[in-house]
Parts: sequence; C-alpha cells; structure tokens
Amino acid sequence: MRSVRVRTTVAAVVIVGLAMALSAIALSALLRRSLVGNLQTSVELRAEDVASLVRNNRAPDSISSPHDEDRRLVQVVDETGVKALSPELAEKGQIPQFLPPGRDLMTRVLKQPSFETDEDFLVAARRVTPSGGAVQGAVVYVAASLHGVDQTVATVDRILILGVPMVLLAVGVTSWLVMGRVLHPVEAMRAEVAEITVRDLSRRVPEPAVNNEIARLARTMNEMLDRLQGATDRQRRFVADASHELQSPLAAVRAQLEVALADADSTDWRTTVNDVLDEQERMERLVQDLLFMARADEWRSPMRHDLVDLDDLVLDEALRVRSRGRVRVNLARLSGGQVAGDADQLLRVIRNLLGNAERHARTTVDVELQTDGPTVELVVSDDGDGIPLADRTRVFERFTRLDNARARNQGGVGLGLAIAKEIVDSHGGTIAVVDSRVGTRIAVRLPTAHGATEDQAREGGATDAQRSFSLETASSTTWGEPGTMTGKSGWSTK
Repeated sequence: MRSVRVRTTVAAVVIVGLAMALSAIALSALLRRSLVGNLQTSVELRAEDVASLVRNNRAPDSISSPHDEDRRLVQVVDETGVKALSPELAEKGQIPQFLPPGRDLMTRVLKQPSFETDEDFLVAARRVTPSGGAVQGAVVYVAASLHGVDQTVATVDRILILGVPMVLLAVGVTSWLVMGRVLHPVEAMRAEVAEITVRDLSRRVPEPAVNNEIARLARTMNEMLDRLQGATDRQRRFVADASHELQSPLAAVRAQLEVALADADSTDWRTTVNDVLDEQERMERLVQDLLFMARADEWRSPMRHDLVDLDDLVLDEALRVRSRGRVRVNLARLSGGQVAGDADQLLRVIRNLLGNAERHARTTVDVELQTDGPTVELVVSDDGDGIPLADRTRVFERFTRLDNARARNQGGVGLGLAIAKEIVDSHGGTIAVVDSRVGTRIAVRLPTAHGATEDQAREGGATDAQRSFSLETASSTTWGEPGTMTGKSGWSTK
C-alpha cells in the first residue's frame, strides 16, 4: 500500500500536469490564432492599398512589396487574365483564383500552393471596380507566408514541451519534501506510541510548536494517554489496596486458628469461632464492596427506576443502627421524600453514610431528610472529630482513610463514601461534606420522583442545576431550637 506521502505527491503531479497540458494546448492555439489574425489584417490592408491603385488605374505590371521582409505577394486579375503581379509570382507561378461572384472580400489559407511548395500562405482576395480604363472588374490577391507564424508557434511549443516536465518535476520534488516535513511529526508520534506499553504509560507523543491540526492531534493523544495512565494507575492501586485489605482478615483468621490449635484444650472455641465469623463478615463486606466498585467502572445509570420512599429506607436503617446501642440516633428532623431510582442501591448509600457516622461519632448521629422543591436532601451528621477542609473531596476517593488505625480497628476499608458517591452520581444527584460546627456533616441531594426526567434517568447524569449544588447551598438550612428545623421550604418538625 502506498504511503500518504507517495499518494499526495502523485496526485499533485497528475493534477498539475493535466492543468499545464490543457493550458499549453490552449496557449498554443490562442497564440496561433492571434498571429494569424494579425497577418490577416496585414494582407487585407495590403489588398486595400493595391485595390486603391487599381481603382485609380495606376496599377503597374509588376508590383513589389514595400518591405522585402514582408514577403507579400500581389496579383491582379480581371476577365482577360492577369494584369499585374509580384516578381516572385512571375518566376514561380500564379495565385489560384478563388473569389466567387458576389463576394467583395475573402481570406483563406492555401496549403503549399504551386508557387511555394514547402510553405502555407494566407491569401486575401479583394474585388475592385475601377472608375475607367483598361482594367475591368479586377480582383486583387495578396498572399503572405505562414512560415513565420509556424516558426513562432513551434518555438513556443518546444518551450512548453521542455518546460512542463521541468515544472512537474519541481512540483513533485516540492510536494515530496513538503509532505515529508508535514508528516514527520505524525511519524514521530507513531514511533512514540509504538514504544508505549502498559508497563510504561508515562511517555507522551511530541507536540509540534505550531498550532495546527497535527498539534491538536498530538494534544488529544496526550490527553488520551493521561486518561489511560490515570485509569491504569487507579486499577493498580485498586488491586494493591484490595490485596492489602484482604490480607488483614485472612491473616487474622489464620493467627486466631493457629493460636487456638496450639492450645486446643484450654481454648474457648465459641469465642474463637465468633472472632473468626467477625473477620469473615468483614472480609465478606470487603468482597462485596470490591465487586460493586468493579461493576461501577462500567455502570453509569441506575439499575431500576422505581418510586422509592427515601424516608422509609432512612428510618429502617437508622433504627437498625440505634438497636446496636453504640450511639444515639436523632430522627427528629426526618420528613418525607420520594425519589426515582434503585431502592437497593439507595439503601446502600444510607447504610454507608450511617455506618461511617456511627464509627466516627462520640455519642450522637443526626439524620435529616427534607424535600426542597425538585430535590430531596438527606443530611447525616456526627459529633466526632470532623474532616479537615483540605480532605473533604479526597474522602470520596477509593480506599481513602484519614485515620487508618481507627478505620482498621472498626472495620472500615475506605470504600463506603466512594461507593455512596458512585450511586448518587448515577442517580443524577450530588454528595458533599458541608460545613458543620461540630463533627462531620455529609449532605446528599437527589432529584424528586417528579423532578427526575427520563433523560436524566437514562443518562445517569446530574443537570446543571444539580451539579451547581455547592457547600453553601447544602448548608443553607437554618436550625433553631432542638427538634425544630426551618429550611427553604418553610416546613418544621418538632
């Protein structure tokens, strides 16, 4: 297969060659037509001069050209025969008579006439009626050789025949060099991409200094490589973190069993089994979270679009947390809220948020739910140490734990908030850590069942208004006395 460089060069040469060939043919034809037209004007004027002499009965027997180099041959004839002619015609022969009756002027080309066998002549015939005298009904013939015209056209043709190939050669060489220069960055990009492997995605293709299509292609490829490198790095970190997290419960189970077997007679097997079951439960939750995150990389829309009473899910999960008795769960600010989505996935969000708040709270977890126009807002707060402002975005990344020791001891692996964000994003909502005077306050805002359009559900993306949900908006609810909340919607709960 020919390269782009070869095809472009051949196309340029062929197109320019055709254009120049047609131009050369047209130029040669126009030049010949112009020269013949000038010669025709010249012989017609000469015929008019001779006709003037004949009209005044002053035509001599021998008519010479006023300029020898003009080579104008003149012949005057009437009914009785030739009355006057140029000396050359007296030696070589006469001009054939061709003017038909009724015509006063006529010009034609004679191919190699008898008086000049190797040249063509342009002959003008002029009918003239003298005022009186010996010559009656005369016709003046003036002939001029086309040799000069033929030589001029032949010279131009030779120049064109020699010049066109030279121009085509110049076009071909120029096209080859220019295309080589243009395609050099592309070849450099190809060579660089060929060297890039999954083991080393840090390399980038060279970007030309000029801002043209190839430079934009290079930038686009580098942006693609950035995304690939980011995805690969996330995958590697995911695998590494997952392996590390799986090692902990496995090592704990092995250690407990080895200790128990070392002193089997005095081991409290019920306690050992319970400890092993706790580690197994922790490992099961981790595997489920890992499977969810693996599916979330390709899943970007809710699995179902059912009407979900979010307040029922929140209440059930809050009561379950309250039953464990570790913290006090405040539900005084819980109101109704209905959204469209997957109930199981939304329950997972609520469970992760409450579980995270339970682990980090000192004594109390507050759960708030309200409907504000086209959105439902869920806020989960705890009275723990809180999250620094610089880490409020990072906590939603996978395997992010701000206090590793506390998270490990209490079973967290840094996937809860990341999973919650994946689910909320897929439902067209937003999740953020908002300002709080004490502890951590996480706000989730989802479209209501009536506010979620089919396009939002299909695309799984938030609208511009939902994306603009900022920390200031999320924390705009004003709290009064305990047990009372006044928000934008104006409702309150005692």
